Amino acid sequence: MLKADDWSFLRRLHVQEGKSIRWISKEFDISRKTVAKYVKEPSVPRYSLATPRRSPVLEPFKRVIDDILERDQTAPPKHQHTAKRIYDRLVLEHSFTGSETTVRRYVADRRQNALKPAIFVPLIFAPGRRAQVDFGDVYVCLNCPFAHLPFNLRVEACTQAPMKLQCFVMRLCASRRSFVMCFPSANTVSFIAAHKLAFEFLGARPKELVYDNLTIAVRKILRGRERELSKPFLQLAGYYGFGSHFCKPGKEGAHEKGGVESGIGFVRANWFVPVLHVQDIKELNDYLLQKCVEDMGRTVAGQPVSIGEAWKIEKDHMVQLPAAGIDACVVEPAAFDDYGMVRYSGNFYSIPDTVATKNLWVKAYWDRIEITDGSHIVARHERSYERKKRNFAPEHYFNILEQRPGAVGFAQPLRAAAWPPGYWEFFEELEERFGPSDAGKEFIQLLRLHNQFSNERMTVALSKARSLNVYSVDAIKSMLIADRRPSLVCDPLDLTDREHLSDYDVLITDLSQYQNLAGGTDHAEYVA
Repeated sequence: MLKADDWSFLRRLHVQEGKSIRWISKEFDISRKTVAKYVKEPSVPRYSLATPRRSPVLEPFKRVIDDILERDQTAPPKHQHTAKRIYDRLVLEHSFTGSETTVRRYVADRRQNALKPAIFVPLIFAPGRRAQVDFGDVYVCLNCPFAHLPFNLRVEACTQAPMKLQCFVMRLCASRRSFVMCFPSANTVSFIAAHKLAFEFLGARPKELVYDNLTIAVRKILRGRERELSKPFLQLAGYYGFGSHFCKPGKEGAHEKGGVESGIGFVRANWFVPVLHVQDIKELNDYLLQKCVEDMGRTVAGQPVSIGEAWKIEKDHMVQLPAAGIDACVVEPAAFDDYGMVRYSGNFYSIPDTVATKNLWVKAYWDRIEITDGSHIVARHERSYERKKRNFAPEHYFNILEQRPGAVGFAQPLRAAAWPPGYWEFFEELEERFGPSDAGKEFIQLLRLHNQFSNERMTVALSKARSLNVYSVDAIKSMLIADRRPSLVCDPLDLTDREHLSDYDVLITDLSQYQNLAGGTDHAEYVA
């Protein structure tokens, strides 16, 4: 085999200087067949074996290596074998006596050739036929203290660490229109709620949805495409009446829903970079829905029309939704403890003491927890995704604390709540003046007023009472009621028939004097 320099020199003699193959063969003592082969070769010649090189020591172990590499296709990236680790396992587990270099060469060849990705066939979908669904990780800064600023300024001002959220994407295969929404967790309730909100956003649904084998929907993978599906997924699919298609397990199956995989990548790269800083998850999802609307003007590479123009065609082929959406929650029996707390998914939620003797149920939504007695909602809380967190509604404990007023200053449900400024200072003044018991009773009455009037009005009334050195909830209530009454504006008196009264001013405003005016007595004191 000629070296690269020799090949380059011979090519230049033949192509640029016009030397014949016969002349080059005679001049350099190289066979004409070899010269003809290399001067016509447009790239540097490479050595290749006519038949694979024999490896008698490695041959019995090739199947073992192939099995390891095959299993690596479904393992997490950081848990896949290196060539060194494969060699070590061959030595320890199979008494391999060959060299590490031999193993490295075979592993590299297998990964480059036998395990390289397959070539895929471009697909075209009928309008309304299919949509693909998946969750993906994104990072967002929630509860940003600079949420009052524009998005671009929040990034520069805020130094809080972002947290991981689950981004749900439903992408129509024909028009490429997408629905995107974030959830704190990719759990069953979020999965159901996401479908409901996606269908309502689109105003209709496709005939079939494509999934990977997520455990929310699939209890067990059977032979081929057969799946044992979870009860919540069957209820969801049955309620809306859509069909489902599940991909093959592992990386091979990911290529069956490449549309939503690339959709998640597009959303992550274009809508979440730089890291979003938002006030709460509601502001985040409002932002994402707006981006979904704006995305209608985009034209996907290789498509003749924009997403919005393709959607105009596809929407007429979608399936109409039921009159009411599914109740996107999980319902479980509720058991409460001695503190009037119901436990759900590792967290605790308070209930009123008046229902602590009834059979209760928990309705868990993705964003809230509702506790019901079967006919009425007795408590509602924002859902917590922490662990062992106690979520109190202070009013659930008012009755008990009125019976045990000495515990008011130490009550966790009250101390954990965010009251307007001045509340606890007012309680301390009450306690100093009247003692813990009477102060506790008075303070509970103040908190009951809090549920009737706005924070602003309560703060003003409380501040006014303290400035007047008045520590009475009845007095504060009077101020609030008086402040709520509309001011009386009286029309001027018509004195047409009593012109002589227009010359007088009443100096004494005792009500009896008005009677004197009406009756003409002389007891009133007038000034002309």
